[in-house]
Amino acid sequence: FEGMAHMESGSIFRHNIAGGTELGKKAKAYIDRGDLVPDDLTFPMVFDALREEGDHGFLLDGYPRSRAQAQRLWEACVAAPHDAPLRDRAIDLDLHHEVDV
Repeated sequence: FEGMAHMESGSIFRHNIAGGTELGKKAKAYIDRGDLVPDDLTFPMVFDALREEGDHGFLLDGYPRSRAQAQRLWEACVAAPHDAPLRDRAIDLDLHHEVDV
């Protein structure tokens, strides 16, 4: 989709770390230890990136990874003011994955 931002969680982390943001510094400490970055750090970084770059729609890659993350993102998009670009950019997909062996 032309103009749609492809947003990778890893790139969002790297952008915040390279930019020396407070969230990036905290995330780097987890990454350096080999731990997963917790949701309370990941969500604000992802949502900030969406607000900055998601005006023409977005495709998230690597986030959300859990039902709780998806629910939080959905609620934040729906709660956005009517004139906010994110409010009308969310699509609710219910995908079923089957593997034939």
